[in-house]
Amino acid sequence: MATKARKSKPKTKKKATQIGLSKQNKIILGSLLILLSMALFFSFVSFYFTWQEDQSLLSEFSDRNEEAKNLLNKFGASVSHFVVYKGFGIASLIFTVLLCITGLYYFLSLEKKGLFKKWIWGLIFMIWISIALGFLADSQPLLGGLVGYEMNDFLQDYLGLTGAILLLSFFAIAYAVLRWGLTPEVMGSFVKKQKKGLSSEFKMDDDSDDESIPMEDTAFEKDNIEIVQPVEEVTMETSNTAKANTSSSKHTVNDQYKQEDPDDMAIEIEETVEEEEVEENLSSKLVQDFGEFDPRLELSSYKFPSIELLKDYTQGQSITIDQQE
Repeated sequence: MATKARKSKPKTKKKATQIGLSKQNKIILGSLLILLSMALFFSFVSFYFTWQEDQSLLSEFSDRNEEAKNLLNKFGASVSHFVVYKGFGIASLIFTVLLCITGLYYFLSLEKKGLFKKWIWGLIFMIWISIALGFLADSQPLLGGLVGYEMNDFLQDYLGLTGAILLLSFFAIAYAVLRWGLTPEVMGSFVKKQKKGLSSEFKMDDDSDDESIPMEDTAFEKDNIEIVQPVEEVTMETSNTAKANTSSSKHTVNDQYKQEDPDDMAIEIEETVEEEEVEENLSSKLVQDFGEFDPRLELSSYKFPSIELLKDYTQGQSITIDQQE
């Protein structure tokens, strides 16, 4: 028996339902993330100035009468205590930066191809900074946070201080190579560019010093020079009347303007009389004016005491001699 071939009907593929955000929803979500990142940034920074005063209010979050000193009040104090104190310390600010970048991607409707990589590298960098700041836990415990302190203490327990520093240095080099593509060749080319830039700047300075301003010899150009020929003396015949006038004019010249002959001038030299210098002795002059000094001048009226002022002890007494003595 011949079997009839059945025609297989093409299966209709079900359209996959894609969940996407409209442009309005992206703008709303992006603005929300940007403002939230700003609020967390200010609350984290404020935590380092008010954490001691707000620490006693963490257990009284529901009490509306209590007010925290944080910029975001109780919400900021609670979130900062959880993220900064119990988390990654000051490295938690990287989280707010990543949140703000995500908000900008949604707000501006940008392609989100590299957004996931930014979060991965940002979180790795945040953890590395927290562990590195764990070395300062004895003096500044809030810089590294509780997570940084515990992980740093764990590394020192098994690797020691030197081993922990070397391990963190290795991760820093690996991060720089993988994230920024930093290699010895790149560093060498960067140094060469800096040297070339400095050398070019020095050359420019030297060239500017050596440049001289060209002198414009417009006033001394050969084409503009005109040669002035000497004036020929022209003799003119004058009449007799003119000669008479000139002769008469010669006699009318005032004598005070007549130039004297230098041979007729006599030079008189006055003789200087030297004055005799008389040196007078100052002491002799004072003696002549006031006389010699008398030391008894001030005591001229003084009188010596008379003998009458002496006491006489002989009056009323007679001298007796004891024979027995």
